[in-house]
Amino acid sequence: MGGRQNLQKNSLELKIVFNSHIIFGSCPTSESVGESPMLKANLQIFSYFWRQLHPVLDTSFRKAIEQLKKAIAFPGLMIEITINRRRALKCLEEGFRLLKGKLYSRATLEFRTAISLSEAVSLKRMLAKFGEFESDNDSDPALAIGMAILSKQTQDFRLANKLGNLARKTGDYQQAGHLYRMALRIDRSYELARLNLAASLGRVELYDDEIQETISRHVPEEGFVLPPYENSPEIVDDITNAMCHRKTVYKAEKIKQLKEDRKKAEEAIESYEVLKLGVAIKKTEEMPVEPTYEEIRDELQKLANPQDADGYHPEENKRRLGNLFNLGLFAFRNNDTVLSADCFIRLRQENVGIELLDLMETLLLQVEGKTAEAIDRFFLLLREDRFNRYLTINLGLTLRQSGNWLNGTRYLIAAADLLDRSEGIFGTEEMLNLATDRERIGSYKKALKFLKVVTDEKNLRDAWLQTGRILLRMQKQTEAITAYQNALKQEPDCEAAKNKLKQIHDWFVKKSLEAEAAHRNGQAAALCEKALNALRLPKTIERAILLYQKLKKDGKVQKLIRERDELIQREREKAEEEQRQAYIERSRLMLNRKAYRMAADNLEKAFRMKVDKSVYASLVKIYRGLGMGQNVNSLMLRWEKMKQIEYKLQESRKLSEDKSLDMLQ
Repeated sequence: MGGRQNLQKNSLELKIVFNSHIIFGSCPTSESVGESPMLKANLQIFSYFWRQLHPVLDTSFRKAIEQLKKAIAFPGLMIEITINRRRALKCLEEGFRLLKGKLYSRATLEFRTAISLSEAVSLKRMLAKFGEFESDNDSDPALAIGMAILSKQTQDFRLANKLGNLARKTGDYQQAGHLYRMALRIDRSYELARLNLAASLGRVELYDDEIQETISRHVPEEGFVLPPYENSPEIVDDITNAMCHRKTVYKAEKIKQLKEDRKKAEEAIESYEVLKLGVAIKKTEEMPVEPTYEEIRDELQKLANPQDADGYHPEENKRRLGNLFNLGLFAFRNNDTVLSADCFIRLRQENVGIELLDLMETLLLQVEGKTAEAIDRFFLLLREDRFNRYLTINLGLTLRQSGNWLNGTRYLIAAADLLDRSEGIFGTEEMLNLATDRERIGSYKKALKFLKVVTDEKNLRDAWLQTGRILLRMQKQTEAITAYQNALKQEPDCEAAKNKLKQIHDWFVKKSLEAEAAHRNGQAAALCEKALNALRLPKTIERAILLYQKLKKDGKVQKLIRERDELIQREREKAEEEQRQAYIERSRLMLNRKAYRMAADNLEKAFRMKVDKSVYASLVKIYRGLGMGQNVNSLMLRWEKMKQIEYKLQESRKLSEDKSLDMLQ
């Protein structure tokens, strides 16, 4: 039965090959019949019949065959299509398997092969999978599939832009830039790709329409973003309002007086005078009350240039210099660059610590037409303070004004992103003030948000201390530990941070004791660990050892025992060093009193504790000064022996450390 089936199969294969080659008008070869034994066996007979039949095929038959080729799919082609489809499906299957193993480059190659074998089937399945990964925010596999699709759909600029976004999400900014530029080469007017490219250059995680939305929230369409006035941000408004009030009162009084004069003229039947006063009243009514630039400028000049400035208290002088900055800023806002430059030069000469003086000097360069110099200075300032929002946004505006749209937009996006994080607040001091205000009213989450921006950007000790304080109020002791430890990194001797860590440590120890008393040893051990996260005290480590012994966690016990012993040793060495330094300090006091023998006694005590060349030299000098040559000789012998012992100890420690490293490796 099986033999008959094989015979039928091989006969069918022979017919297929024969028919296909009749259609193409060519004789089959060993390559065209493949590996089939039956076909190979009959190839010779088949070739003979082909040589006999081929010459008698007339022209009309050949034409009919050509029409037949166009009308129907011949069996050989159908077999080829089926085989390629199966191969494509296998490539797709292998590609999806490679995606699961995170072998993305190899997966892309498989997908490209699948497309080359069967485009329609492969693209349909790949597009479906691409959509699934994209909707799940699974960027790496989506990118691997998308790159294969793009290799076929080379003019799809929207796909190129989308893949650029995916590449950026995976951290591959170089590939992202390449894809955005590809999209722009296909369609130069495609704005989304241009914005995404700028965002990519600035390493800002904003995409497509949200980029423009973020920019529009924070970036003016023209001009610059200027800082607030010093001392009082509303100083110009206050001056303006005061002047308006004075002018309004003067205007009302003058109109009242003119009207009284007109009434008297009417009673006296002085027609010409009545007419003249009517004109004066109308003119006065039309008189503006808004102060001019010159009037406000003069008021600011009075504040910036008091007559007795030399006799001012430092705080008052600081206020005066702030008003001088205000005068320069006001002049700049009103295009009075001469006065503005004069104010900033005077401030620079006085070496005043106004943070945004650099910004205003740089903007003045731009306004004066020194654009290249202004841009160079912006870059220099940003290297020192890369999170400065005023510098970033004004650099972007300056670059745009100079015609560099791409880099200008790059810095505008970066500035807008920074401002989104700080809710539109520019200055660090202002953020700290707002955090304090929010803490005061109990809005702790809002306060922490501002503080996080400050700690991320400036890493200030005071910001970490305030963060820790708020977290403790929120009963988040574990997070507070991190905050206070960060404060100590900024200032290792910060007593406030040390005290708070000790309080947190003691609180966890207390809770651990309560848990142990309730026979909750596991919880007690966990609380003890939290206490140790705050402070690694030997006493607390000892307690943790006892708890883990109860829990039969030998690994933990041994580790803690080693740490305890090392801590005890370090504390002992620290105490010894403090004692040694006390002996040395006492010897200095004795030397000042010329009590040389007492000084020598204290130095001897210090010398016995540690090999110290300076102590040795001081002792030698004292003994020689006292004429105690025998003591000098004895001291020299002891010095040599101590050096030998110290050398051997160092070698032993080095050998022990090497062995420990070998064990770890």
